[in-house]
Amino acid sequence: MRGLRAVGILAAAGLAGCGRTGEVVGAAVAPGPPPAKGRIRVWSWNIAAKALQRIVPDFNARHPGIRVEVDMTGANLQSRFLLSLAAGVGAPDVSQLQFTDAAKYVATGRLADLTPVAARHARSFPRSRWEGCTLNGRVYAIPWDIGPCAVYFKRDLFTRYGVDPESIETWDDYVEAGRRIVAASGGRTRMLPLASGSLAAFFELLIQQSGGQIFDGEGRVAIDSPECHEALEVLRRLMAAGICHRVTWWSQEFMAGLKDDTVASYPLAVWFGGTIKDTVQDFAGKGHQWGVFRLPAIRQGGLRTSNLGGSVLVIPAQSRQREAAWAFVEYALCTVEGQIAQY
Repeated sequence: MRGLRAVGILAAAGLAGCGRTGEVVGAAVAPGPPPAKGRIRVWSWNIAAKALQRIVPDFNARHPGIRVEVDMTGANLQSRFLLSLAAGVGAPDVSQLQFTDAAKYVATGRLADLTPVAARHARSFPRSRWEGCTLNGRVYAIPWDIGPCAVYFKRDLFTRYGVDPESIETWDDYVEAGRRIVAASGGRTRMLPLASGSLAAFFELLIQQSGGQIFDGEGRVAIDSPECHEALEVLRRLMAAGICHRVTWWSQEFMAGLKDDTVASYPLAVWFGGTIKDTVQDFAGKGHQWGVFRLPAIRQGGLRTSNLGGSVLVIPAQSRQREAAWAFVEYALCTVEGQIAQY
């Protein structure tokens, strides 16, 4: 924690995130500091917040002087967090952010530089994720998860309507299977939930599967590319096939579809398994029988996975409990015990 205390001094002077801290950290080598103490507030959402709440007892056994309050803030968390950074007051001590949005928060210069205490954990994370949490070689966020994608499906509905998930190898196969389910159910059951409000996220899934990018290496918009055209064509076919339940992701209707028979499958990331479990309570209980199959390829023999989402944890420079906040982040994301407790 000595390094983080040194960083805290710089942050108080208005230099966090842009100053050089190496000299100060190197000087703070004296006898070990007393255990971190204080109350920290953590902003998170959905099942992620519940996972953080779950580790608090184990964390407190190791850090009895730190009181943790996890606030499941939900809607508009990132917007409110950005406003609190701009205002210089009101931010929590730890906040969850979407990995894809983290860079713009790092660019504000209002996040604590975690390099002195976090750099030693770099090899514990995928290189691409770790680099996405850095700026000019400094660490400002810790990766929480990545979002490898597959298709969650209701086994009982596929069996009822005569669809073998092993036969689905491409998105064209997926569309045809969806048409069979819609026809056999009399239109009651659709293949996937997808409406105009969710197209951007699904496009992100498809463009990564195709190998494309929204921006090029120079930061220019790069959506006029063969890969983006290919992803958009898949999206067009899905929407035009009549197999989509037109509900916005995370709406009340979307969540209800997990329990009823209006939706047969969900092409989403690994973290969605937690949402299913949290919503229906039991993967194989009285409700649907759930299974997973590989993401359909854009073309025969093509890549059968993608990535969507993932989160990070950050500590605002304005926090007065940076040592305690880091102790919590490190336990949650950088220890085996913290990972197991969340799962």
